[in-house]
Amino acid sequence: MKKYHILIALVLAAAAVSAWLYLTSDTRRIRSRLDTLVELSEKNGPEQGIEALTKAAGIGKLFSEQCTLHLEEYGHRGSYHRKDITDSVFMIRNRSHQITIAMYDITIAVENSSQAAIALTLHLSGVVGEEQAVEVNEIALTMNKEEGDWLIDSVTVVQVLER
Repeated sequence: MKKYHILIALVLAAAAVSAWLYLTSDTRRIRSRLDTLVELSEKNGPEQGIEALTKAAGIGKLFSEQCTLHLEEYGHRGSYHRKDITDSVFMIRNRSHQITIAMYDITIAVENSSQAAIALTLHLSGVVGEEQAVEVNEIALTMNKEEGDWLIDSVTVVQVLER
């Protein structure tokens, strides 16, 4: 009977250690950064300028100082500074009345202790003026660990089907 109790205690201890490792793992931290991106991107109704600027700056802090964008459908291809990304996000927020973002089918592959590849489906909807826009794209991200934080280093829209 004692062996049975010891075995149960070992299994519970292993489960606790596994849960702790999972919750503090790089994969969990990356998911948290993506959740923060979604949360900061949401917009429901008018914002004061300072609120839009604060959210745009928060989004900018999720990107590396220099980030590569391959968003050819949207006219962005090349390397951009964090400030350029923050400015673009601020302008989009000012023109939009509503922004809703959802990420699905997120796959995270931590390639080494400082780099990860992420694939996801991004559903973006918004209202600009009187026009409603809905976009669904497959996105490939790379993130680098810089000073302990996972930052987006590149964003690519993956062309799944030819239109």
